[in-house]
Amino acid sequence: MEKSLAAAGYVKGNKDVPAEAKKICTEAAFEQMRKQLEAGDVEKIELPKAGMHNPALEKAVAAAYQKDYSGKILKVVLDRWDDDPEKDALGRVTGKNLGANVVNKRPDGKCQLHYELWLQHGNGKSFSGPLSARGAGSATDTDILCSKVEAGAIAGTDKKKRK
Repeated sequence: MEKSLAAAGYVKGNKDVPAEAKKICTEAAFEQMRKQLEAGDVEKIELPKAGMHNPALEKAVAAAYQKDYSGKILKVVLDRWDDDPEKDALGRVTGKNLGANVVNKRPDGKCQLHYELWLQHGNGKSFSGPLSARGAGSATDTDILCSKVEAGAIAGTDKKKRK
């Protein structure tokens, strides 16, 4: 049975969105992408809408992506911070995850949406330092038409020198 935002405690105009309502919104975005994939038509895949905008985080995601993956980064689309922090065996908070899509152009000339959770380490009160790929099944890849991605790479993420 599919839950509604109202059933999850969401009230229009309320600044504090319940965690369950946020989860439903994220699941809805994934469900929309899944339906597009099942249709098998790359032309129907759209660039996801950003959950937030933060140029510093976009650059941090791009830098983390380049450590583990190849391809020219065209755009980073931030989703949101995960509500559930990473914890160690004793229950201490050790990090938090940021969901983000990295739109990249592969060597074969095709474009791809790479969604993954990106981990930022911390001690429960403060989080800092570079992001790293979360892995552990959090990554998905979806082809997208390059024409649907705005032109221009993120400054400083293209390894080739520009003229």
